[in-house]
Amino acid sequence: MNEDKLISWRKESMKVMKPREASKELNVLRALNQRQAYSFEQKQNLLNMEKGFIGERQFDEMGEKYLEQECVMLQDLSLTIKGNTVQIDSVFLTSEVVYIFEVKNYEGDFIMKDGDIYTVAGQEISNPLTQLNRTSSLLRQLLQSWQVKMSIEGYVVLINPACMLYHATPADPFIFYGQIQSRLTEINRRQRNEPWGIKKMKRLAEKLIEEHNKEGRIQIKRPAYTYEELRKGIACTRCSSFSVQVNQRSCKCLVCEHSSSLNSAVIRQIEEFILLYPAELLTTEKIYRWCGQIIPKKRIRGILSENYTRVGNKSGTTFKKESK
Repeated sequence: MNEDKLISWRKESMKVMKPREASKELNVLRALNQRQAYSFEQKQNLLNMEKGFIGERQFDEMGEKYLEQECVMLQDLSLTIKGNTVQIDSVFLTSEVVYIFEVKNYEGDFIMKDGDIYTVAGQEISNPLTQLNRTSSLLRQLLQSWQVKMSIEGYVVLINPACMLYHATPADPFIFYGQIQSRLTEINRRQRNEPWGIKKMKRLAEKLIEEHNKEGRIQIKRPAYTYEELRKGIACTRCSSFSVQVNQRSCKCLVCEHSSSLNSAVIRQIEEFILLYPAELLTTEKIYRWCGQIIPKKRIRGILSENYTRVGNKSGTTFKKESK
């Protein structure tokens, strides 16, 4: 990093080098929820994942708001370390410390007893400290293999102000909602701003992102579903209704009257098909049926040709999405 870039980067203070996106698993559940009847258990699982994602986004916003010193934020890292998969909700890198955070959007009253966590009704739940300790240990081994000498501090963030955990001790690495600002301020106070430290942070961030981006690192969990049982058609992005009217240029919902361009609507369906059927090659006929047979095949073929890579010729033509 040259001096001009270093000065420019320092002026930005806290920097998000990997922003958070909804996970593939969550997007699969969202797509299936629109196209098949979910059981109560399936709906509850989706709601829990949505709630967790909301909590993680809230913590991201607080980090961006309260971290004023030079710091790198990596959101939602997935790593494979010595054959073990690790998912970290948030990572803050400073010049000397790697902070990792497991964010939980729990709601209600809980009791900690003998290292386990229970609801007030006596039902045991998974202790996030177990996952945090495992993650800390594996990440420490990864840094050692890279010959990176930085300490690791891990915390469980209870992001919901309506969550109370009784009998947790000050030694337990929990951060409650009311403590988040003060803990982030403490990270600011401890940070040193030497130029060599900023270079070190950026290099480590780039290596972690590279590890995250390696293909095939994690197989996502998918519920059982078949092509035949899923509803075909184009769902409104605003109200999820399949009652849409299509003309040459646009797609209009007949329920909420939301409109979008026809091209963008078809591309959304193609991307959803790829998400649900990653091993399938794309064909005009498949997407025609997936869209509910309401878009002319010629139009679909043109959209595929413009936005995806052609494989084969004429009647045997298929398309694929190039890996990033």
